[in-house]
Amino acid sequence: MRFFKYLIDKVGSVYILLIIATLLGKFLGLGREAVIAYRFGASHVFDVYLVVSVVPAMIASLFIYAIPHIIIPRIGTINDENRINKIKEYNSYFFWSFTILNIVISLVYFLLSPFISKLLLPNIGSVDLVDAIYMSRIFSVYILFAIQFSLFKTFYSSNRKFILPAYTQLITHISVISTVYLFANKLSTFSLLVGLVIGVILQVLVLIVNLNKLKILKYFKFEVMKYKGLTTSIIIIIFIEFLGQTYSFINRSFFDSLPNGYIGAIHYAGIINNLPIAIFAMTLGSIVFPTISEYIKEKKIIELKRLVLITITKLLIIVIPIALILFFFSDVVVRILLQRGAFGEQATVLTASMLMYLAVGLPFVMIHTVLAKIMFAMKKEMCFLYITLFGVAIKYFFTLWFVKIQWFYGIAFSTSLVYVFTVVLLLVFILRRNNKYEI
Repeated sequence: MRFFKYLIDKVGSVYILLIIATLLGKFLGLGREAVIAYRFGASHVFDVYLVVSVVPAMIASLFIYAIPHIIIPRIGTINDENRINKIKEYNSYFFWSFTILNIVISLVYFLLSPFISKLLLPNIGSVDLVDAIYMSRIFSVYILFAIQFSLFKTFYSSNRKFILPAYTQLITHISVISTVYLFANKLSTFSLLVGLVIGVILQVLVLIVNLNKLKILKYFKFEVMKYKGLTTSIIIIIFIEFLGQTYSFINRSFFDSLPNGYIGAIHYAGIINNLPIAIFAMTLGSIVFPTISEYIKEKKIIELKRLVLITITKLLIIVIPIALILFFFSDVVVRILLQRGAFGEQATVLTASMLMYLAVGLPFVMIHTVLAKIMFAMKKEMCFLYITLFGVAIKYFFTLWFVKIQWFYGIAFSTSLVYVFTVVLLLVFILRRNNKYEI
């Protein structure tokens, strides 16, 4: 507890509020998945929705995670002394450039919706294909506003204004829960998509209204300027983030080779498995990241090793009991959290088995989160890219093999194997660099 008290004292109360926001978001997200499970279970229509959603979700997630890594290190912190100039710099170098790119991506995805739907669902019936195309087109709206929200959120972060964007993200969970609960019988899985789009639009509007209230919105005038020397780094960072989103795409690419319900099962299991990752690993990683960067910049190797060792040790103390519970009592966990309505006993058995094999890799996912922060702080993006590519290759190879031998739970176990291998490689690289004082 002293470690967490030290962190709280170090970073201030704002991070306590961020942890609370993360907890609320994850529990609302779990409630959202429970409502979705109640309405749709592990059904064919939900499997179709999940397959259709994988590309837009990947695009949105790519930019949500990549944009801060690209912009914040280059724009720096916006404070009272440099506020006007920094806002103009953010606007001209980054905001409108990414906004134009966002519009292009969304329009291209809208136009390619029929092709993408047929590519992802080659053997689907004509009625389901029409629904898939309509869903894909609606998802283009989601992409547009999700990326725009990330741009505004990054601006808030550069101003050290973390609270409003963090709590604003709760709107989408509430919106989806409401639309699915009220309209699932009439709109089927379209009710889920409608809630998603309404939620992300409201998120953007809240941030815009607040910027206008703070008299900052007036500085967001259309102006595009080129930021020199960043193209290579930006491409590498975006590609790393892209590769990190491909695991679910690999799973869903085997849609036609899996029995009904397995795609939905790995989805639900992933939601449960990711809960401790987001609450503990990602939040704690964000807290220690500035200190890790400072130690690496100043070559404080001993302090760096101590901080990383303490961070990983504390995470493992938390996560190992959770992983054991998820492994040995996965059926109980799934039954308590999800089994109701259309989510019956068969869906519970499938999801619990997937969760059990995901839990094997949970400690390694926690460690990977910390090691990834170190790699970015060391500015070793290229090496991180190679290791990530190796992980994707492992994921595809093992998933293909497990599906061929018809051990379908292997699609979950292959994800755990990826993190085992990549954590070993990252540790070897980082320790070698530390020992040579080459950070």
